[in-house]
Amino acid sequence: MASGLRTLIWAGSLLLAGAVGCGKSSPTEPPPIGNTMIFDVTISNTAGKDTLQTLGVSLDGLVVAGSQNNRNYAIDNFSHPQLQMRGHHTLTLTIASQSESPSRYTASVDVVLGSPTFPTGFNIFAEKILPQQTATLATGESITWAFDI
Repeated sequence: MASGLRTLIWAGSLLLAGAVGCGKSSPTEPPPIGNTMIFDVTISNTAGKDTLQTLGVSLDGLVVAGSQNNRNYAIDNFSHPQLQMRGHHTLTLTIASQSESPSRYTASVDVVLGSPTFPTGFNIFAEKILPQQTATLATGESITWAFDI
């Protein structure tokens, strides 16, 4: 994953952390920042058709994102404090809507666990490349990975 992408996601995580009640720091002091798990998702129709309209992403049963035309997702333990970042996880990509059902997709995911650093960095603790999967999926069906990080 490109460092520019990590910086972009770090900025989004920092804004999210600031929005969830981190008002205890002064304007010159960085807000406290927790761990962030970043998912770089690649999913495509094996026939080259543009059928995927909305993809749902969940981690350990908790919906992380539902997105159109966006393949990068971040989750942090400020917005989801019940998640333990290290350990065993289940990541699920669900075909929420598509123009042709069922369709055959190939998906792969790069998972990065780290912590944003003030003012512009990102410390990577672990990275896991999940194996590519191919499946024929109707709307509402999923591809799932179990992994440890």
